[in-house]
Amino acid sequence: MITPFKNRKLDFGRPVSVYRNLTLDCWSIKQGGVVVAHATKIWMTTEKFKVNLKSRDKGLTEGKKYVHAFLVGFLHARQNSLLKVRQGESIGYNPVYAGHFYHLVNGYKYPVLEDTKVKVFLNEQRKILILENQ
Repeated sequence: MITPFKNRKLDFGRPVSVYRNLTLDCWSIKQGGVVVAHATKIWMTTEKFKVNLKSRDKGLTEGKKYVHAFLVGFLHARQNSLLKVRQGESIGYNPVYAGHFYHLVNGYKYPVLEDTKVKVFLNEQRKILILENQ
């Protein structure tokens, strides 16, 4: 599921920044400021939901798409986890809707604080699903 990029090493003990790669239709994993891997599915614990508002505004003004929203945290060592997903809940981001991530619960959108810590599953349909605490 996680494919190294340019033979770079991924250190599971260090934080990563994950973003949706529109070109490759996958999730890109950055560590130390460079892309180290790509994945179709990721299990991780977030430390921050980061949005670069300057890049967001530039993209909206120019009508282009720039990488500007990241999930920052730690990958789970076991990427084939059997953790359960909370039903009816997910996390989303739409730069046109707002300059922050939102918690989607049964159709309602609530802002996610930047420093929210939560276990998530990023799936192949590019959805961010919240995992049950176990």
